[in-house]
Amino acid sequence: MPKSDLKKFKLFPRNLTARADALVRGNPVTSRPESGVENCFPGLEFDQRNIDSGFFPGLQFEMHHTAGVVLRDFDNSAPAAAFLRRTDIQQGIFLAYVQGVFASRMTTVAPAPRVVRFTPPAGLESWRFVRDLEVGEIAVVLCDRQAFSRVANGNLDIDVVTEWLKKRENREENLPGIGRFVLLFGERVRFLTSNGVIDPDSIEPGQLTQSLCSPWQYDFADCGCFYWASNKPDLVSNDAQPEQVLNFQRKDRSEGGDRATTADDWVLKHENLWDGDSVIVRHAEMLTWWADLPFVIRRRETDRYEPTIVKPPKKPLDRVTIIDRLSRLASVEHALAIEYLYAYYSLGLPPTRPPGLGTVQACIYTAGTEIFQVAIDEMRHLRAVNEILIELGAPWQLDRADIIGEDFDGDGVAFQRPFALRPLDRTQLGWFIAVEAASQNQGDENTIDGMYTLILRSVAVSDEFSADQKNRLSALIKVIIDEGIDHYARFSRAKTALAGIPENEYLKVQTGPETVAAGHPDSVLQDAADAAYLVVLRSLDYVFQVGDSQRGAMMESARRAMYNMDDAARSLAARSRGALFDYRRFGRIQMQPAVKVGAAAGAMAPDAAQLRTRKVEEAQAIGAPLRAVLNQLATASMGEHVELARRMGQRLDTMTHAFEAIDKGT
Repeated sequence: MPKSDLKKFKLFPRNLTARADALVRGNPVTSRPESGVENCFPGLEFDQRNIDSGFFPGLQFEMHHTAGVVLRDFDNSAPAAAFLRRTDIQQGIFLAYVQGVFASRMTTVAPAPRVVRFTPPAGLESWRFVRDLEVGEIAVVLCDRQAFSRVANGNLDIDVVTEWLKKRENREENLPGIGRFVLLFGERVRFLTSNGVIDPDSIEPGQLTQSLCSPWQYDFADCGCFYWASNKPDLVSNDAQPEQVLNFQRKDRSEGGDRATTADDWVLKHENLWDGDSVIVRHAEMLTWWADLPFVIRRRETDRYEPTIVKPPKKPLDRVTIIDRLSRLASVEHALAIEYLYAYYSLGLPPTRPPGLGTVQACIYTAGTEIFQVAIDEMRHLRAVNEILIELGAPWQLDRADIIGEDFDGDGVAFQRPFALRPLDRTQLGWFIAVEAASQNQGDENTIDGMYTLILRSVAVSDEFSADQKNRLSALIKVIIDEGIDHYARFSRAKTALAGIPENEYLKVQTGPETVAAGHPDSVLQDAADAAYLVVLRSLDYVFQVGDSQRGAMMESARRAMYNMDDAARSLAARSRGALFDYRRFGRIQMQPAVKVGAAAGAMAPDAAQLRTRKVEEAQAIGAPLRAVLNQLATASMGEHVELARRMGQRLDTMTHAFEAIDKGT
């Protein structure tokens, strides 16, 4: 892409905060655009309703009231002062109509002023209209409580109000039998200065946060787990109920009330009012009960804390050792991804959730979804580790580990588990949970988390990396560590979902992979899955040979190879057979050295035609193993095999053409 074209996509900062290249002293971290979170409800950094309460010059409305948008104050110098008294506000003045240009997603329709009636159901619904009100001329129509009630009952046609507003003059209108209305005209208040920061003349100090979590006990009663203001527990366990199914806010904390044998035992208590107002601690009660709530440590209620004995940290690794560990971990990520995929396919599930599933099938599908998402993450981790290796000038690693959890330091503490494909039985799921568990010690070789944590700490304290390298490498490693914690939770949820369901009921494939005899219709399916597997790895190898500028586009094209492998593996699982996942029987991953054409000493630079020919040959060679198998599959006697060959062939052709079109040398 020419550099001039990049200008079309460049983002130019338009406000003062975004233009600042560093934290401004005195500003909170939430003033940075990457840290602030605007929220429609109280609980995060600020409450948008507090800004919009003064959208009309000289008036302050309350947007929180369920009866409607209520006028709470007006400036004595504002036009409203000529028509209203303070006693009117005490008796109730409501915003009945607003006229202005409202934001719209319909780009084909020219913006035009319109009138909106603000009657119940009001409150937040009305506020959303105010929030969408564009800057420019606006009008408001105010009335007392009795008139507002008649407006809500439809006694005043909106066409009458529209006709009123054609004359832009502050005034009163009286309708017999309905009431008195005050019509005010002005400009939508601007809350930002020309530099894009909040205007102190429009927003008073403390106004943005005045409605947030006050008192905090209310927030503790209402907000979900891990919410910013309180970090309140949600589902917990205790001695009487070891499964994490207890509502932390339950009133009945007796041993008999807590004990359950399955999740449904607790959820179905109190006639399905597991979290109803009558069975949990609510706002008013939380003001006095909060001090009696138990501590929750590692998701378990307790009245004591037993500190973890922390082992001394291991010695940081040097650059050479870090590269060696990452290279081995790449092969481990590869191995785990395939183990997870085989376990997922053993459930024999369709790619999308069918409607109307029964309870058991819904639980099986939930478990499968969790396993599949982790497998996808592991494939992404394989890419991330190789991106790090490339960043460090080391060869990328796409081979698969034969041993998961090597004893790197020779202390005899490591998994040392041979790679093995097994269905998702309880033993295999227990292994998945163990390998993804959070480490209690940096460098613990019994968890993936521990191995990466030691590398992260080593990068941070090393003097062999530049500051820029440390930032980039740390960001990638942290993502892997954080997602590993999520993997542990996902596998635990899968275990809960499958609890009580016999393995022979949820497993479509009940053994490890078994080679189908040659000549059997399913034999070519196993060939297709393994050939597609090799194409996935060759595609990644090809992608890693290009520069950063092209790698993203090529990676998107390489996904089609993964879709082909998935399609073939699902077809096998539907027939109660497992994919072999043996890419080696169809060839090597590396087809050629990762060097540019003509790079050898003394070699003449190739012309454009030669480069084009070479690029087409390389792209075709990636998919050659699968293409040969698909030719066999397309001639099968079974219609579903022929249709599978067609789908996979289309994806392979699309990927190949995309690779041919990308300049590999950039």
